[in-house]
Amino acid sequence: MQKQMLRTCLLAFSVYTLITAAAAQSPIPSWHGSFTYDKTYTYTMIGANPNLQNANGTTIIPVKIIPVTFTYTANGQTIIFDPNTPFCGAGTSGLTTVTNSPLFQSYPFYASPSPFGGGLTFVGNTQYVDAFQRANFWGLIAQYERSSSEYHVKFGLPQLLAPRNFNIAPGDGSSPVVVDRQTPCGTEKMLTISNMPLLINDIIVNQLGIGNDNTTLYIFLTRNTQFVTNIGTVGGSHSQGSPNGITFVNASIADPGVFAAPQQDVYFLAHELAEWTDDPYSPPFNGAPACVGGVLEVADPVNGTGMSVFANGFTYNLPDLVFLTWFARGAPNPASGGYTFFGANPQTTCP
Repeated sequence: MQKQMLRTCLLAFSVYTLITAAAAQSPIPSWHGSFTYDKTYTYTMIGANPNLQNANGTTIIPVKIIPVTFTYTANGQTIIFDPNTPFCGAGTSGLTTVTNSPLFQSYPFYASPSPFGGGLTFVGNTQYVDAFQRANFWGLIAQYERSSSEYHVKFGLPQLLAPRNFNIAPGDGSSPVVVDRQTPCGTEKMLTISNMPLLINDIIVNQLGIGNDNTTLYIFLTRNTQFVTNIGTVGGSHSQGSPNGITFVNASIADPGVFAAPQQDVYFLAHELAEWTDDPYSPPFNGAPACVGGVLEVADPVNGTGMSVFANGFTYNLPDLVFLTWFARGAPNPASGGYTFFGANPQTTCP
């Protein structure tokens, strides 16, 4: 048995322990890189190495979504938090709203203008995380790319697994708290729980026995839920470990108004998918402590910012993300002219 630790991710991440089984074959493709600022810092990212001219081509990450439903009972009242019920304003279920989103469907993305000049570079009609990663290494991609073989890191259309259901109540190990939130669709409930790590571990180890599947990204999807961690309440997390064990994202989808804008619909999931892509495994990014806890978490430095995009009949909220050059204390990114994808642009690089 192997112990796998989850990485600390400020504002949208948590730390906990997961037991996994032995490694499977053919792990999700990843590559290693480094940069130097006073000393050498290393990191690992998903996909092919964009620094190599022959790395052009598309990496498709297999994805399986596990819906997690909470049934809360207190004082004779039952409230169900189900990611697959109709989503406020979408006209579709929560899961369909997710799979229709730019996280898994193509959208024309641009690296946005910034106070540093430049920007508004078209980086592809593609998925959100792939568009960011293309912009992240735009200087290399624009130099090496050929129309017949473009560089992409994409998520496959998710396979939906059977939902997992947990009954919770005041006083149990989840320490649930339910509060009212006013939304465009009326009063909705927001759930806060404290034992999500144990529940994920139970699903992986005891219910599904998938601890040795290192070929697929698993997504544990909840609804209108936040999670208590040692750094406060968060909207999601992603696993840390090695390519030899399971890798996953845990995130809540949120009806408009349940959390503060723009943290709604797929915002938390987008946050975690982007950070998983750029910071998936141990050993972690060897960053300075001031740089988001010494890890290469690309959404945390600009958490709470983002951009709305209209796709498939619904307006989605996507977080802004910082480029690698922000962590490397380098020159502004050539695609955006700044340090972030959508132009939030921290005025300085990583401290």
